[in-house]
Amino acid sequence: MSLDTYYTFIKLQGGLFIFFILIIFIILSQVIESYRRVFATSLTKSSKDIIKDNINENINDVLKINNKLSFDLKEQFIKYVEISLAGIICNFLVEFIVTRTTIHSLRKIHEDMINVLVRAPINLFHDIVPIGQILNRLTKDTELIQGIIKTVNSAIKILFTLIANIGVCYLYNKYVLFASPFLFLACLLVTNYYISAQRNLVRLHRVSYSPILTIASESIRGVDTIRTAHAEEDCRTKIYKRLDDHYGVHLYIEGTKSWYNITLRILSNIFFAIIISYMGYYSDFYSAQAMAVILQTLEDLIESLLNGVKIYTTLEMTMIGLERCEAVTKIQTERKPKNDQTPILKKNKWPSMGKINFVKYFVSYRPDTPEVLKNINIEICPGDKVGIVGRTGSGKSSMVLALSRILEPKIGYINIDDVDIQNIDLDFLRQSISIVPQESFIIEGNLRDNIDPLKKYTDKQIVDILNDFCLFKDLEDNDKLNLQIKEGGKNLSNGQKQLICFARAMIKNNKIIILDEATSSLDLETEKIIQVNMEKYFKDVTLIMITHHIHMVKNCKKIIVVNQGRIVESGEYEALLKNKNSYFYSLYEESRKM
Repeated sequence: MSLDTYYTFIKLQGGLFIFFILIIFIILSQVIESYRRVFATSLTKSSKDIIKDNINENINDVLKINNKLSFDLKEQFIKYVEISLAGIICNFLVEFIVTRTTIHSLRKIHEDMINVLVRAPINLFHDIVPIGQILNRLTKDTELIQGIIKTVNSAIKILFTLIANIGVCYLYNKYVLFASPFLFLACLLVTNYYISAQRNLVRLHRVSYSPILTIASESIRGVDTIRTAHAEEDCRTKIYKRLDDHYGVHLYIEGTKSWYNITLRILSNIFFAIIISYMGYYSDFYSAQAMAVILQTLEDLIESLLNGVKIYTTLEMTMIGLERCEAVTKIQTERKPKNDQTPILKKNKWPSMGKINFVKYFVSYRPDTPEVLKNINIEICPGDKVGIVGRTGSGKSSMVLALSRILEPKIGYINIDDVDIQNIDLDFLRQSISIVPQESFIIEGNLRDNIDPLKKYTDKQIVDILNDFCLFKDLEDNDKLNLQIKEGGKNLSNGQKQLICFARAMIKNNKIIILDEATSSLDLETEKIIQVNMEKYFKDVTLIMITHHIHMVKNCKKIIVVNQGRIVESGEYEALLKNKNSYFYSLYEESRKM
């Protein structure tokens, strides 16, 4: 594990200053605890010595001694209570700092990950990274972080125990200390060998957990499709396979852990046997009491050494969680404007016209994939109603992604009102364009939050637009706004969900509206409601209608025909339809046969 990961952990705890204060309090609490035990032992011993030394004194002297002893004991007891209170206060401060820093570090790393994930490019990250992997980083890996500081606390306790045992060994048998480094070196070599394997196994264990979450979440969302296709057995087989992979790695982790513990125990027993043999050979130099103390201390020393190397391995394993979380925070986010003109544009209420220009535009979803738009040159005048048609996969929807900068260009640029969109803040750009997608997006909550999630508009504005779209006419105004919508809009029809998306787009009153196959799955009555409102709300806006249904673009001023990422034809509807050799006419004929 790199030192950068450890330094990241210290920064998450509040910086070097807070971390050092915490370490000082942990050390201080251990010093006070050790002193308290020594003081209690010396107190008992001194009392016994006073009674033993004066056992043969007369009655009066004994009474005086008892009074003095009682007074001394009272003073010593008060001192003992003071030491104990100091230890309690110190332990409380340690636990308080640990709790606060743990909460702070978990919140900080979680917020950093969320901020990066929200800003991660859709095409370069979210389209290729499974949802289970993201959930795994936000849950399992963050759980490991909260145990790091407790591991550090345990390490300091073991260090003090080790120092105390070394001191006792030094008093009774110095030769034990000369042999101890060999045991420590052997344990360290075994530990390094173990960590090199265990670290990779733990990483593999974390990685293998992500597919389980992915399949579980996909199965929950698509349970209706799975049951309709009678694919329950296939789904069960897939998740069992992922579980076998995950718990197979877990079995190796437990196996290597058992090997490690047994190896350390064998080394410690060999060391213990050598020391006992040495003391047995030179038994004349040691009293029975000294041998008992040495053996007990030696056992504690070995246990401290073993616990120390185990704590080291635990710290390494828990740091893997932080390493994986830190990797998320380093994901490349969406590009910032090259020359940010957003403040000026906001003052000028951009876009005021709705003029759009594609100039020699080339784009692909990822660097290693083919180009989906090739040499696109389009000029859309303010207030134009433009229809973009083509077969599935021709590149129609890619133009929408390009306009909202979800896809970044390889070559060329897009101007809106003569401003390059590369020089505009992404939030402001996307708020300035209203898009109605083919698949309606509904959030769980009330109807008001779905129409106006940013709380920009009044209740009257929202109610008026709901009435225009004939939504929930049987409800009172307040009941409409507070109507609870379930997850994914399960308590709404497809038509109602799409009308909500239209209402959400139209209330913004933006100068550019994009309909991406927005009416492809609607019934005739809902489509009629939308057509009436489009005539009302879209009079002075630039409208781009993307569809493969030719009759939907009949009233558009200009038609753009796309095939394999290129513009093959453009012109007015009637003019393109008159040319029976045109690509547009072949699409028209195909739509008539459907």
